[in-house]
Amino acid sequence: MQAATRRPSLRLVAVFSLLCCATAHGADPVPTVSLVNPQAVAPGSGSFTLKVYGSGFVAGAVVNWNGSERATTILSGRLAVATIPSSDVGHPGAGIITVTNPNGRTSSASSGLVEVGRATTGFSLNKPNFYGGRNDAIVHAITADFNGDGNLDIVESGSNSFLSVALGGGDGTFKRSAKFKTQGPASLAYGDFNNDGKLDFVFMSSHVRFMEGSGHGTFTAGQNTANFPNPGDIVVADFNGDGNLDLAISNAQADTVSIILGAGNGTFHTQTDYRMLNSPSDLVTGDFDGDGNLDLAVINGVKGGGRAISVFLGQGNGNFLPPQTVSSVNETNGGSARRLFIADFNGDSWLDLAVGERGGISVLMGNGDGTFQSPVHYGSGFVDRQQFTFAVGDFNCDGNTDLVTSAVSNGHFALLEGNSDGTFKSAVLVNLPDHFSGPNGIVVGDLNSDGLLDFILQPGPSGIAVYTQ
Repeated sequence: MQAATRRPSLRLVAVFSLLCCATAHGADPVPTVSLVNPQAVAPGSGSFTLKVYGSGFVAGAVVNWNGSERATTILSGRLAVATIPSSDVGHPGAGIITVTNPNGRTSSASSGLVEVGRATTGFSLNKPNFYGGRNDAIVHAITADFNGDGNLDIVESGSNSFLSVALGGGDGTFKRSAKFKTQGPASLAYGDFNNDGKLDFVFMSSHVRFMEGSGHGTFTAGQNTANFPNPGDIVVADFNGDGNLDLAISNAQADTVSIILGAGNGTFHTQTDYRMLNSPSDLVTGDFDGDGNLDLAVINGVKGGGRAISVFLGQGNGNFLPPQTVSSVNETNGGSARRLFIADFNGDSWLDLAVGERGGISVLMGNGDGTFQSPVHYGSGFVDRQQFTFAVGDFNCDGNTDLVTSAVSNGHFALLEGNSDGTFKSAVLVNLPDHFSGPNGIVVGDLNSDGLLDFILQPGPSGIAVYTQ
């Protein structure tokens, strides 16, 4: 199917106006990084040009490679181009990509990854490191470098009302550093909410609480904000362009998606609720229509029953247009695991969507104007009756985005290798060492800094299992 016709001249005028307005008012936003291209390079391959796509880039912004500035040209509010020197890619490793605006605001709630590694055929996993022993199922987990040592750390939320922080050693091992009580299972998100240059996180159970990061992997509990009796998902970005991170929260019990604007000091105010028909769940954010403003996609109920993906187009001031349904969903899978992802599967720089459904994954190619092509369904690699979880990323380091799935009580991964045109090969099963089984979710990242994506499985009844390639 051909992509919808676009009008780039109008889009460039709109983005140029956005850049000028942001500079004129002196309120640079917190940038968001959504995509990088290329997402994999071979060690020793020499300098290259990196394209970074996102939102909120203003004149004078710079692209960072592992926290260090690189020569940058800002082409629009959604596109930055940087020169990456050969010294950055001389050895296998991970290039974490962020963008910093002239006001010092860095894309702390989002980043890109350039894998510096050799392409592989499929993938194989080492024996896992297991962290558990609490008789408690992990419900949510996030990874970020909370202590600034260049290694990914973990914050995890359990079903028995706890949060714990584990600091990464850069070799796939972790050491627990903190533990907190909550009021039930908590959704998690991270970012610099008080603009002190250190990563914080927020969690939701019956309310939203800010956890202030020290920059050393320890946290201080801040005040509670709005009440959410049955919160679903949470995403973080600067939705009104004022230089402070905001929250978007799905609330299944109230049938709303809420936007809560941040004050820039770890507190939040000005909540706006958008009514949905029924039980919104997974949320993702990105610029789906190319106007430089952040939009939202959400899984929700629809008239007549069933589930669908709806898109809220953002206006750049914290307000959104009424949601428009872009695709139906054949019953989402995976329990508490994430079921909706954004990526660029066909390399055209526009955001695409992947949603987990009964028996497989549907991929919707974005047209760049807020609409999407008809979904294409791919089998999960497991029988239809089994729940499975999935994640996206370039798992074999060939430059194309892949899909991985794992099913409950199966003891396998399935890899669906991506082609350069956005299609996928049939699922290939990969045995898990020790036949470990029962994952409730998958979190990915380069946990041992070798240029290949690794996996954190959130199994039951307790703990997490860390697999490295």
